[in-house]
Amino acid sequence: ITPLHFACANGYTDIVTFLVDNKCQLDSCDKEKRSPLMKAVECQQEFCAIYLLEHGADPNLKDVDNNTALHFAACNSSVSLAKYLLEKKADIEAQNKDGCTPLIVAVAENNREMVEFFLQQKASVHATDKLGRYSLGHLVDNPSRILGLCSVFGYILLIKYKTLELLYSTLVPSLQRKLTK
Repeated sequence: ITPLHFACANGYTDIVTFLVDNKCQLDSCDKEKRSPLMKAVECQQEFCAIYLLEHGADPNLKDVDNNTALHFAACNSSVSLAKYLLEKKADIEAQNKDGCTPLIVAVAENNREMVEFFLQQKASVHATDKLGRYSLGHLVDNPSRILGLCSVFGYILLIKYKTLELLYSTLVPSLQRKLTK
């Protein structure tokens, strides 16, 4: 573990800024192949994570389990940090060793806010883990998740239904008028 890892994990912003400003290696990895950025995200140290990203830290490095910083963000409720990672080109479809994308991780963690965010960012609901389960398949593992997350997916279905209903209500009368002429 490097001093930058330690400072990022513990939110020592003065030390992080000092080390980064003095050109320490941003993407060095510890024994679990975790970068300082991953430690900052995992420990929910938003300032440290953003500072590293602003200075060129790679958001797509993978640890020994192939998790990226976005996988760690999916485990907690820092949507603002996930948004910033995506702005810095983090891969929303990255798969860890279990084949889980950040969306699947958020579903498995019952993190409704993050699931909603990833869906708004067009994360694939068709991605499957190594067991062949879609993101919705992870709900089956814990039925208590269903109520909270169904409202998210239900909301999306409602939007799609309302869009179809609107199209139908405008197109059908228009077609009927054309056919009766």
